[in-house]
Amino acid sequence: MPELIKPEYSELSYRRKLLSSERTMSWFGKTVEFPKEEWKDFYDRFVEADPSEKYYRLIYCPGCNDFVGSVSYELNQETNRYEMELLIDARRRLCGYGRWALGALKAAAKKSGITELWVRICKSNTAFEFLERYGFVRAEEDETSYLEYCRL
Repeated sequence: MPELIKPEYSELSYRRKLLSSERTMSWFGKTVEFPKEEWKDFYDRFVEADPSEKYYRLIYCPGCNDFVGSVSYELNQETNRYEMELLIDARRRLCGYGRWALGALKAAAKKSGITELWVRICKSNTAFEFLERYGFVRAEEDETSYLEYCRL
């Protein structure tokens, strides 16, 4: 069974690997740079954060002895909504990790007193179908994306 792991500072190299993978980030339309100069700030703001405001964990698979993705949420101060991110390595998709990680992320958020998670997802990304199977409801849409939420 997978586990959510609070990463060590050096394990942020896995986040960089995820964000730099064209296949993993194809849903976003581009890769994202995550240079080492940004790690300390990210680690302090997300990994060490109060989970009632921000949360970041890596998804670890004991059976394959490797990380397979990451999950996070953050309170958006402008909208007062908790926005989530779920990234599964493209090589590890369709193996149940996303479903498991989404459930674990919801449980962690609920434990911190959060009542809803929100996500904006590009219309070209079929992950919205996955999210809707697991409790997300469309709140609005524009030309390029859907805004969905899930009550916890």
